[in-house]
Amino acid sequence: MGTNLDSHPSSNINSCPRIGETSINRKLTRRQFLELSGKVLAASGVGSTLLIPVSQKAAHAQGVVRLDGREMVARVGDTFATIHLVPRYTKTREPVVIFGKVQYSADPAFASYLESKEVSADCYVWNESGIHVGTNGSSKLEVEKGYQFLSWKWQIWRGDSIFNETDGSIMVVSRVIDDRTVAGSLSGGIDNCWNYGDTWALYRTYYQLGIELTNLAPSTRYYYRVLLRFEGEPWPSPRVAYSFHTRRRAGETLRFAILADAHRSAESNKKTYWPEWDALAGSLATESIDFLVDLGDTYKLCNGPGMPWTKGLPGLYSTIMRPARNGYSGYCGISDICADKAYFLARGNHEGISDYDEAQTGQTLRTLLKLFVPNANGTTYPQGGSADSDYDQGYFAFEWGDALFVILDVVKYKDTHFIEPSPARFHIGNAQLTWLASILQNSAQRWKFIFMHHLFGGGNHYGRGGAAFAFDHEQVQIQTLSEQWGAHIFYGHDHLLAKGWANGVLYYCCGLAWGSQPDYIVSTAGRNYATFYPDGYISTSCNSVPPACKNNGYVIVEVSSTEVKIAYKSYLGNVIDEIVLT
Repeated sequence: MGTNLDSHPSSNINSCPRIGETSINRKLTRRQFLELSGKVLAASGVGSTLLIPVSQKAAHAQGVVRLDGREMVARVGDTFATIHLVPRYTKTREPVVIFGKVQYSADPAFASYLESKEVSADCYVWNESGIHVGTNGSSKLEVEKGYQFLSWKWQIWRGDSIFNETDGSIMVVSRVIDDRTVAGSLSGGIDNCWNYGDTWALYRTYYQLGIELTNLAPSTRYYYRVLLRFEGEPWPSPRVAYSFHTRRRAGETLRFAILADAHRSAESNKKTYWPEWDALAGSLATESIDFLVDLGDTYKLCNGPGMPWTKGLPGLYSTIMRPARNGYSGYCGISDICADKAYFLARGNHEGISDYDEAQTGQTLRTLLKLFVPNANGTTYPQGGSADSDYDQGYFAFEWGDALFVILDVVKYKDTHFIEPSPARFHIGNAQLTWLASILQNSAQRWKFIFMHHLFGGGNHYGRGGAAFAFDHEQVQIQTLSEQWGAHIFYGHDHLLAKGWANGVLYYCCGLAWGSQPDYIVSTAGRNYATFYPDGYISTSCNSVPPACKNNGYVIVEVSSTEVKIAYKSYLGNVIDEIVLT
């Protein structure tokens, strides 16, 4: 059986049962659904059903399990690592059984190697249902005015299946007529046609594999290759080999990268994919680094205040998560960068998940992130972290070389806009603050770095600003701890490169991975950026179309026991700015 996504039974994704196991379909009332939301990763949607499949069929796509994107490296430590994979989703209500394992070695030629345990993929079934409002005896399915197939971005194509839950027949789609109507032939049921009031249903089953590697040695580069198969089929040849580095010992120099505000999506009205993004991804992929810290707003699931761009998990997956993680129309995704290096996410406002989300919204966002973004959680490392039952991947910490790395969650505990003063809406939360104080106090590392999407406060309701606001609102608590224990702060969100100091604490705004610095950034600041950044800043604004700014880029940090070198590089890999801490 596949393993759960984390150690909390209350927030597990159901592993796919094997053929022959007993299971049932259970219809949830609206009240039951709301009670389950935030406690389990149940299939969610309008009139949702928690589906546990009765049977499964092996999908033999030419005998090959195909992935969306590449492998990603996650949760690397001294002696362990996790390889994260996302097999392509299926448009059926019966999940397929997919097995995976990894061969790994310190020898790039694999003359000898270890092999992980074989595991089966975790699966998550989303379904949506409604009624047919067209004529009786029709081969065309027409849905209610309040529902539109295409606006929900179901990616309905010729040959897809839509289920008539009333008579048990299945429609094979021959054409999509418009937003509300599809046509095709029905078979396998009683009437084999649509009659007014018949219930239709669409299903999408998503998969993920987290394959654990053990018995690793610290300070070692390992090479790995993945094998995948459907149940009942033999193992094929391994996939292409990649590599990663385990945690470095104290005294060893390390290099890591920081990416901020990549804003990946495939929305037709938001042209976020250009050759220059591939240049940035290519430059970053070739950097000799141990891991990447992503400061958030990479997976543009929500608008600025945190509301999803489109309805339902399938739409957010097809337009945002899939292209961001896996690439889109030939352009690179995050997996193209992190197949060879560990990945850690400090979630931003565009990734959403806060305690004031509606139940269904929060459930959808948590599911997407847990399935497709391989982040650490509060039990991954000895330093601990988030233990929230609904989402435990918000904050965590780990040691590497001579440094302590702390990832904070600035989104989870925030209030709505409607409080005064508005910057006070960003809360640390008692548990996160107590944990942060403890790990900073108990760490003997020479360097301590804190990563967050934006400040716990800032100069306005949107959290803008840096060192000038170090003593405002709840950020003062982070500032006080940083002063006391010698920590420095890296953040994103403001779409510019800036360095400021507050009582010996560096506030480093990590630029902009992709896009421009449009007027709304300044307008949401409520004043000009010179006021927000009195120590100066480097703009990422540009006047070109597409918005390829010469200052779009990423940060490379080199850490030794005696100094820290911080370089901001353009998307072409050219150094724009450097600073050294001693």
